[in-house]
Amino acid sequence: MRGLYVFEIRAGGVPLVVPAWSRTTLVFQYGDLYTFYDRVGQPVPTVRLGFTGIMTGALHIPPECRASIRMIGVDLLPLALYGLMGAGVHELQNRASDLQDVLGGFRAPEIPERIAEAADERERLTIVQDFVRGLFSRYGDRHSSHPLVREAVQRIHTASGNLSLRELSLELGCTERHLRREFQRGIGVAPKQYAGLVRVEQVIGTLYSEKNGGSNGSVKTGALAERFGYHDQSHLIRDMKKNVMLTPGELIATGQVDWLRYFFL
Repeated sequence: MRGLYVFEIRAGGVPLVVPAWSRTTLVFQYGDLYTFYDRVGQPVPTVRLGFTGIMTGALHIPPECRASIRMIGVDLLPLALYGLMGAGVHELQNRASDLQDVLGGFRAPEIPERIAEAADERERLTIVQDFVRGLFSRYGDRHSSHPLVREAVQRIHTASGNLSLRELSLELGCTERHLRREFQRGIGVAPKQYAGLVRVEQVIGTLYSEKNGGSNGSVKTGALAERFGYHDQSHLIRDMKKNVMLTPGELIATGQVDWLRYFFL
């Protein structure tokens, strides 16, 4: 488990943007079920209890949605989902999947109801933590992971996503083809795509720090582009619009950067 977060909000009024992300998450929905939409308008429904895989593009909840969103999310370590289900992890990309479908009939239908009926947040989190411990104790090591992939993930995060497949394969002492194949198998996306998602997360974190660190919300897009290895400002802006639907300036002006930061704490 890498992190845990709780959302209790009422949708409606403005679009709610959820960014592309490099993480896999175990989600517990104990409020209303609702539907996200991707950039081309395709629906991405939520589930009561299940996994969300790596998201390669932003999603949004339209203003007309009035759902009461009550959710607990548990961010998993990069190879945790592979440990549970093996090379099929790529099948969870860009969608939410019911836990019992992922684990071949595993059932825990009472968990969302128990969370909803809990007396307070502490009790809800205790239910979640106990469930996660039991789940990984029972299923977590069904598939052993390749140490090469673990090391590749660590190096990508250390470099804030700013390194090429060639650089990464040279550092790890393997061919690009071998690294790409093993990484895709263990993480679900190619290393270049994963690095791109990590880079966007780092840009969002920097924007959040600028907005809330006394810089009056000023955004020096050129400096950001140079720092994170983009070709130029236009490249950065295009990448941000693809992954979060807004430019760096719009993220700060609308306050969405504060919301998005919750995904990367």
